Amino acid sequence: FGFPMRYAPQAGTTFHAETLLNGVGYLHVRSFMGIEGVAAISQFFSAANPQKGIVLDLRSNTGGYLTDMQALLSFLVSQSTVIASCEEKVPGTFGTPTRVDVAPHPSVRFSGKVAVLTNRRTKSGGDFFALAIKQKGEPNRLRLFGAPTAGALSIPLPMSVSVPFGAHPDTWTVLAPAARCRNNQGALLSPGDGVVPDEQVPQTLASLSSGTDIVLERALTWLAQ
Repeated sequence: FGFPMRYAPQAGTTFHAETLLNGVGYLHVRSFMGIEGVAAISQFFSAANPQKGIVLDLRSNTGGYLTDMQALLSFLVSQSTVIASCEEKVPGTFGTPTRVDVAPHPSVRFSGKVAVLTNRRTKSGGDFFALAIKQKGEPNRLRLFGAPTAGALSIPLPMSVSVPFGAHPDTWTVLAPAARCRNNQGALLSPGDGVVPDEQVPQTLASLSSGTDIVLERALTWLAQ
């Protein structure tokens, strides 16, 4: 994971929610694979204390369904918001642009401060979520901490590749970018150029070996201000 884990990952789960000792809500989403419509996510935002704030930990988020990313983001916006537009690759050119946007959740909105944690393993849907937070332009309420995201801001195309290993050949699945995407101002999002946090907090080997999560600690300090 590249950062100290607060809990033992459970097989088959994609998120972990808890309330920290200081009353801050903590939600770690490891992938956007199966959280849309999950009652526990809605309950987390409903129960969170706006006076204390929440931490959304997207470090090492592997991406997944854009609908899951949009579902998580819907708890934080008060009006429909355009995140990006993407044009899928077709023979010889690109197709018609498709908007990636988010609408507010119909019944739950968290209005308190939100610290979003990212690292270089935050990719795909995690990239788009971080981009949406950055583009909101509300760093006093919605703020990114950690390291830049992976920069996998595209629509992946699975490709099977045969890899010879002597007498034991294998087949790998490679995800290749199959679209070009632009931010909400129309600027092209180049592969590999991740979303830069509002506060870059490098995780060091010393902090990792001591079990100290300096990114989370900095986010908690900001929430308490």
